[in-house]
Amino acid sequence: MYSKLSGERINGTGNLIKGKLIKEDRSEKWISNEGAAAVMKVRKGELYDKVLVSGKIEDIPYDLAIKLPHGTGQKIDFELDLGFNKHEIGDFYHDETKLNIYWELNQTKPEIVIDEPFGWTWQRADRPLHAANFTGLFENETGLIFQHSGTPKSWVSGNTYANVIAWGSWNFTNRFHYSWFGLDIYDRRLDRKCHYDYSITIAENKSIASIMRNISANITPLIGVRCDKKSAPKSLLTIKNENLVVTAVEEKEGMIKVRMYEVSGRESEVKFDTSLQFVSKTNVAGCISDNLKAKPFEIFELNFR
Repeated sequence: MYSKLSGERINGTGNLIKGKLIKEDRSEKWISNEGAAAVMKVRKGELYDKVLVSGKIEDIPYDLAIKLPHGTGQKIDFELDLGFNKHEIGDFYHDETKLNIYWELNQTKPEIVIDEPFGWTWQRADRPLHAANFTGLFENETGLIFQHSGTPKSWVSGNTYANVIAWGSWNFTNRFHYSWFGLDIYDRRLDRKCHYDYSITIAENKSIASIMRNISANITPLIGVRCDKKSAPKSLLTIKNENLVVTAVEEKEGMIKVRMYEVSGRESEVKFDTSLQFVSKTNVAGCISDNLKAKPFEIFELNFR
């Protein structure tokens, strides 16, 4: 993959889906989507082109849709459907044997950052990562961001990033060597159709706060206000700080409450553009003030009338 802006190579091959299939006779086979595509279609659009791929990974049907933006768009969206039918894949204690999505990085020792509720943290390679929404891999202020939807476990080893998407077993037990639990066997095989949404974004010369704000904008639903009378569309409220992320808007008793949080770990003054009248600020403890200072990682609400 190459940057549309600088032409720099960001990563090598990617979107490799791979895992270890355990058959009914207990024999094992590594399976992947390499060479598994049977049909590929391209649908042209005004904003993006959509590539549709279908085929089978061993005996598992799969459909993949890839959205390729036009212009200088740096975000590529993926929609993956896998049709499981009592499949057993991977070992519970070894993530590399489970079904993973792999990306080859064009980075020798990437710095790793993952988001967590209301913030972010640096992480190390060769250990399990549990990102709330995204994993960022950076080197020389350029990076690749993998954004998932419901598959939070991942890991980085060398120049490879992997996101765990599925594991299944028919002989999983709750009996461990350090306990006296009764021996129960659970059927945890993968069954029926499963859907996965994920995306990759190229980040160039951007701060962590800016990246988190952009990603939060992708995962936060749009908010609209319905009017009885026809009127020209206008912005209700614009938060100008890149380190503040809006998470909710509520109208109650003639007041509009806007909840947000600070993501960069620094104190800053809240700046906004609005046609509404600012009334007060409320923190999570319910303390009300007219102070527009946001503390590091603070969760708060702005109240307007």
